[in-house]
Amino acid sequence: MSDAALGNILLIISCLSFCYYTAWVIMLPFSDPDHAINRVFPPVHYALLVPASIGLAFAGTLVVFTVYHIQCAADPHE
Repeated sequence: MSDAALGNILLIISCLSFCYYTAWVIMLPFSDPDHAINRVFPPVHYALLVPASIGLAFAGTLVVFTVYHIQCAADPHE
C-alpha cells in the first residue's frame, strides 16, 4: 500500500471520527431521551470520559518516555 493511499484512509477515518464525536456531543444533549438517535450513540457522560482517558494515557506515556531517556542520558555506561 502506498503512502498516499494510507494517508487518505487515515484522513477519512479521522474525519468520520471527528464528525461522529461532534454529532454525539452537540446533538445528543438536545434530543429527547426516547428519540431514535439515542440508539446510535453511547450515553453523554462517556463523551468526556473517553477523551480524558486517552489524554491521560498519552500524558503518562510521555512522562515515562521522558524519564527513561533522562535516565539513559545520565548514565552513559548502559
